[in-house]
Amino acid sequence: MATSLAGLDREAIGALVAELGEPSYRAGQLFDWVQKKSAPDYASMTNLPKAMRAKLGERIPVRGSSIRQRHPSDDGTVKLLLDLHDGETVECVLIPEGDRRTACISTQVGCGVGCVFCASGADGVIRNLDAGEIVEQVHWLQDEAGDRLTNIVVMGMGEPLHNVGALVAGLQLLQHPDGIDLGSRRITVSTSGPSRGFAEFLDSGSKVKLAISLHAAVDRL
Repeated sequence: MATSLAGLDREAIGALVAELGEPSYRAGQLFDWVQKKSAPDYASMTNLPKAMRAKLGERIPVRGSSIRQRHPSDDGTVKLLLDLHDGETVECVLIPEGDRRTACISTQVGCGVGCVFCASGADGVIRNLDAGEIVEQVHWLQDEAGDRLTNIVVMGMGEPLHNVGALVAGLQLLQHPDGIDLGSRRITVSTSGPSRGFAEFLDSGSKVKLAISLHAAVDRL
């Protein structure tokens, strides 16, 4: 179940609008506000009736996360620590470089792979993120950038292919033509290459770049 409006696709938003007794065209307006304009709250959605916004606010938040800590660096990089709806936290990073503005996002709270050089998996995996929690990281970082993001790398906390369902759903929202509409070549998913989830990801039809992290001391391993 989605914990925020940011995790709902067009069909689900349409169903929500219908439940509220609103005309169907409101679904397109709502999706536009959330996914394309990256509205942080219902108050920003000025072309929607106040009564509708109030009813939506009682049902589901636009974003279920909030910024706990913001860590800017001298080179323009900004790391955000986000509070999730259940009190867990996750990190995401804005990386500016020339004309590029890259969002580095996470897919899990913690990680179960256990690479010895990585602090993210020190305590194992706590839980998977849902699609909305993945998408919201991009929206928070776009707020930080103050402009359209040019790239997304799924290289933050967690092993993406251990959370394939939410990963694919989140990427579909980020690539939706009525949303941020980021091209496949501008999105890279980094994985340690686990057999679990690998075939499922390839069968999903997602055409983003896939980077496999090879971290043994010798080529044979």
